[in-house]
Amino acid sequence: MTTTKTKTFKGVLPQAASAATAPLSAGNQQPLQYRGFRRGLGQVLHKDYSTVMRELHEALGVATRSGLHFYIHGKTRVRAEQADRVKQVFNNHGITDIWDA
Repeated sequence: MTTTKTKTFKGVLPQAASAATAPLSAGNQQPLQYRGFRRGLGQVLHKDYSTVMRELHEALGVATRSGLHFYIHGKTRVRAEQADRVKQVFNNHGITDIWDA
């Protein structure tokens, strides 16, 4: 007879761990809308990639690659005015499906 142990994540079952640690917006209990934009970045043509990255640096107001990395992967929250500028950068290059789910 074998028994399996279920590991817990700070008192939460594994299947509920991701939901328990997801960031929530202030006022209601909905997840944040703008989580990252790897989806949009993956659609950029190779010839336009360096231009888009430069424009994203300017749109988000970051000076380092690591700072931009945190925005791309959703580790740093994109504010509404920044989201509008990011949308504009991608729309200028014909990309409309930007945000990660």
